[in-house]
Amino acid sequence: MLLFFGLENWMSYREPYGFSMMATPSETYSSHLAIIPGKRRVLPTSLLFGGNASGKSNFFDAIGYLRGSVLGHYLPEDSLPFLLDEKKRQSPTNFQIDFLYREKLLRYQLSIDRSRVLHEALYELDRDLSAETTVFQRQLDDLLHSDSLSEEAIAGAEEYLACDNSKRLLLRQLIAESDAAESAYMWFRESLSVQNRRFSE
Repeated sequence: MLLFFGLENWMSYREPYGFSMMATPSETYSSHLAIIPGKRRVLPTSLLFGGNASGKSNFFDAIGYLRGSVLGHYLPEDSLPFLLDEKKRQSPTNFQIDFLYREKLLRYQLSIDRSRVLHEALYELDRDLSAETTVFQRQLDDLLHSDSLSEEAIAGAEEYLACDNSKRLLLRQLIAESDAAESAYMWFRESLSVQNRRFSE
C-alpha cells in the first residue's frame, strides 16, 4: 500500500513535491478508510487531476522510473531532471516513497544524477511513520550505516559498492540478506503497478 511519494528535480517538478495517501482528521466517510499499524488512516484511492501540461504524466513517469530502477530496468542516465535551469540540470534528482507491505512499514530514498547513484537508503518505520531502523544507508560508494544487517551482509555490500557499481542500486543486492530489503523489492515488483507511456517494461 502506497503511503507517500515525494520527488524533486524530475522533468517539470523543479522543486520538492509530495503526494500523500494519509487521510485527514475528518470523519466523513471514515468507514471507507484503510487502517494501518498505529491506527493511522489511509485513503483507499485518490485522484491526481489538473489541466493539460500540468505535470500529471510526469508524476507517473517518476513513479515508473523509480519502480523500473529498483527492478533493474533503468540506470541514472535514464533519469529526466528539470532541464530549464542550468543549476537544476546539474543537481540531484531525489525520490522518497513510504509504503506498507505485509505489515512492514518501509521508506526508500534514492538520490541520483545522470552519472551515478549519490544516496540510497531503506528504513523500517515505526507506528508514527518515523525512521526506527536503518536497514542501510549508502552515500556514493560507501555504506554509511546499518542497524540490522549482519557483519557478513555488510562486508558483501561494501565489496559490491567497491566494484564499480556506482550506477546500480544496493537494494537489489541485499534481497537475500535482509527481510526488509526483500519486502521492499517485492512491493515494487508485485504491488506497485504504473501504467505510463515512457517508463514501462
